[in-house]
Amino acid sequence: MRLYAADMIFADDVAKLLGVKAVVVDDLVRKRRVLAVRLPGETWRFPAWQFVEPLKSFLPAILAGLGYGDWGALA
Repeated sequence: MRLYAADMIFADDVAKLLGVKAVVVDDLVRKRRVLAVRLPGETWRFPAWQFVEPLKSFLPAILAGLGYGDWGALA
């Protein structure tokens, strides 16, 4: 399953990559500034490739333009 793929990382990893606190990562998820997926009862997972430039700079606009939910955008 895609959720458990090797390129999927956890919120703590994202916080370290971005140099921010976990609460900031939660805010980014809420505002759909990053792509995050989970199953019921699971923690958020993030595709690591979204944190590499140039995608990192453009992803919020791409997500907004797609109009898909996070699973659709990941697909």
